Amino acid sequence: MKVKYEQKETKEKISIANKGKIRTKETKEKISKGLTGIKRSPENNEKNRLRNIGRIVSEETRKKLRNRVYSEESRMKMSLSSKNMNIGTKNGMAKLSEKIVLNIRKDYKNGKTIKELIDIYQIKYQTIYKIIKRIRWNWLY
Repeated sequence: MKVKYEQKETKEKISIANKGKIRTKETKEKISKGLTGIKRSPENNEKNRLRNIGRIVSEETRKKLRNRVYSEESRMKMSLSSKNMNIGTKNGMAKLSEKIVLNIRKDYKNGKTIKELIDIYQIKYQTIYKIIKRIRWNWLY
């Protein structure tokens, strides 16, 4: 059973985020207080501000700290180890192997059409197109 309200009342009672749900002013106030959380006193805010003033670190000290933790050599090793980590068949979501990709390219060079390759390898048109144009699997030759 639907009850008709005046336009002003509906704006107060119906929340835009939850269409169709009717809320009173009291529940809206409770929700807004619950979402804002605990309000700290001005003295507490001042204490926290003063405590964190000394924690501001300049760019020079950040660089010194970074160099102290990791040398240039170890940083290079870490960056090299993370590059190409999930490339090709190393990726858990990979559906093709390097052999199949090379065979697709070889078959296309030998004159097979993309439609024939779709029937042979059961792969989408876009995937085969991207393999042929070296958009995907571009490191393989």
